Amino acid sequence: MKLFHSPGTYCLGVHVLLEEIGAPYELALVDVTKGKQHRPDYVAVNPKAKVPALQRAD
Repeated sequence: MKLFHSPGTYCLGVHVLLEEIGAPYELALVDVTKGKQHRPDYVAVNPKAKVPALQRAD
């Protein structure tokens, strides 16, 4: 899994949950102060362009 996060967003709860259950994941920083959440590669993950987002490995 990949957790897309940015300081100042509501990602801490998801991050803590992933740590608590011991799930393997990687962190990916999305700089919302520079509008990176609107880049096409991120919108492909979350069409609403909101952070956080959790991309699951299916």
